Amino acid sequence: MRNFSHSKVGAMFWGTLVIAFFSIMVLFPNTYVDKDKNGEKIDCLSLLKDSKNGDGFSNIASVFPHKAYVRDREIETGYQFKQCRVEIDREHKERCKEYIHAEFESTTLNYFSPYSDMGNDAERCSIEAKEYALALADDYEIQGNALLAKGMTFHKSGLTIGAIGTHYEGKATFYVVPVGSSADKIYLRYGSEAQASKVHKDLIKFLVK
Repeated sequence: MRNFSHSKVGAMFWGTLVIAFFSIMVLFPNTYVDKDKNGEKIDCLSLLKDSKNGDGFSNIASVFPHKAYVRDREIETGYQFKQCRVEIDREHKERCKEYIHAEFESTTLNYFSPYSDMGNDAERCSIEAKEYALALADDYEIQGNALLAKGMTFHKSGLTIGAIGTHYEGKATFYVVPVGSSADKIYLRYGSEAQASKVHKDLIKFLVK
């Protein structure tokens, strides 16, 4: 009868685990990546859908979230799909468009967006958000003793103009001029402090004129 030492038993145990782990990796390959690497045709709609469901992607020993856009998986793994580029890029564009709409198109600064599909939209869409914020330039119009802005009318007698504020949305920065009355309040948004400063001065002149 053989007498195995504890060290030998331990080595056999860990060796078995390593073999089992790699066996699992073979049984459950990262199918979409494998197909793309091997030049096998991928159904692009299925790729986008399955990526969000976690199907067709290996999550073993990974910090990768179960749900993720294909672009997320590309960034985290460093592998970029050769196939379905148009669909992947379009999905990212639509994702950022919806995120930006939810985060920026609000009349208050206390707005919390319900759109957070994967929870990392601000990070993944930071470039698009910065570009959007930089281009912000809310219109307004002065008609007699009234200020028209964002579909609202403020009469000069009850108008208040607040100090310029700096607002951060994710990694994007923009500047706001608070405009309001006792009943309503809006924020005129601008991509640069210089723009906001000019509008603020013009509105103050209108107010004291």
